[in-house]
Amino acid sequence: MKTSKGTIAILLAVVLSVSCGERRRLRAELTDFRKSEIEFPGDMEVCNAGNFAMAEALEDGVFRQIVYYDSTECTGCRLSRLMELAPLYELAARDGRFEVVTIFSPKGDEVETVRVQLLVQDVVFPVYVDTYGSFARLNKEIPSDTRFHSFLIDGDGHPVMVGNPAESDAMKEILLDILDNAETAN
Repeated sequence: MKTSKGTIAILLAVVLSVSCGERRRLRAELTDFRKSEIEFPGDMEVCNAGNFAMAEALEDGVFRQIVYYDSTECTGCRLSRLMELAPLYELAARDGRFEVVTIFSPKGDEVETVRVQLLVQDVVFPVYVDTYGSFARLNKEIPSDTRFHSFLIDGDGHPVMVGNPAESDAMKEILLDILDNAETAN
């Protein structure tokens, strides 16, 4: 079966226009997301050192790297890879200019599974469990695209970077550059 050059050109144009449209959509979502202010509900639980408690209010004025797992993601998959965040928590402790906040927002029937898995895994850093879905309700501006679910917020709660520094050295450098620039601006 022969394919004409014209047919290939049309197919290529369609592929490029879809990816171009996707880029435009992502850029628009990012622009809207950066205008939002992330809020933390007062009804989340936190698992810290094997103990569950109601989370205390988070202090204002602090840069935070948020890692958010919503109810659409595979909870078991995310829980099994949770310790991959340990180097990010270690970086935050060494650096001292930002905190890491990991939030699980499971479906109602998965809340107990999350609790048990956090205890079984003996996670060494705090993990917030959004048992009532309040984080999602308060922050409707967070895009559903999971690529936006790891982000850095400034001291006013505005997203300033999207990406997970635990996943690449390039993202870690961007995070540190943003913090350096924030210090020199003050």
